[in-house]
Amino acid sequence: MLAHTLGALSIQLTAIDTLARNNAPREKLITQIELGHELVSTGLDEARQAVRALRGENAPPAAQLERLCELHQAELELDGGWQELEADTTLTLYRLVQEALTNAVSHAPGTRVSVRVGFGPRDVTVQVGNTGPAPGPDTLPAPRASGGGFGLRGMRERVEQVCGDLQAGPTSDGGWQVTARIPYRQANPGNRSDGSDR
Repeated sequence: MLAHTLGALSIQLTAIDTLARNNAPREKLITQIELGHELVSTGLDEARQAVRALRGENAPPAAQLERLCELHQAELELDGGWQELEADTTLTLYRLVQEALTNAVSHAPGTRVSVRVGFGPRDVTVQVGNTGPAPGPDTLPAPRASGGGFGLRGMRERVEQVCGDLQAGPTSDGGWQVTARIPYRQANPGNRSDGSDR
């Protein structure tokens, strides 16, 4: 994920360079520079998380998710209360939200972003969406993925590795939404109501 953030930062720096060379309005340059700062902050946070993981200092998953959403100024809703999940399911859920939030910051800066995690009887669902950008003559087109960033493909592959599925696409208000369903592992039946509904 750190590689993706650095890739997004590289794209952002290229956009800033292009704006500067074309004598873009000062306000537009400031906005894009602020976005670059946000990406740097995200990268530093991801690096710190990796170090904490190596040291065994990770916070509870729910607290990590709350911190991640605070970092990206996203609204978080937990439907059904946090449940204990298998380690690979927890990691997939966290990385999915992290990637989706990073993409929202990169491609739709300044929009309202929301994260919803729901715990059902058989699976956990994740929805990460952002509203459409405000129209205007200075609106930048969404940057194309390049370099080491895998974006949507990486998210889908990660979810499929735990037998889940992922969908992503535009919303009716011009925004974007990523929706994923990750089934509970059979080795952890306590996360299901009884198993008879399968």
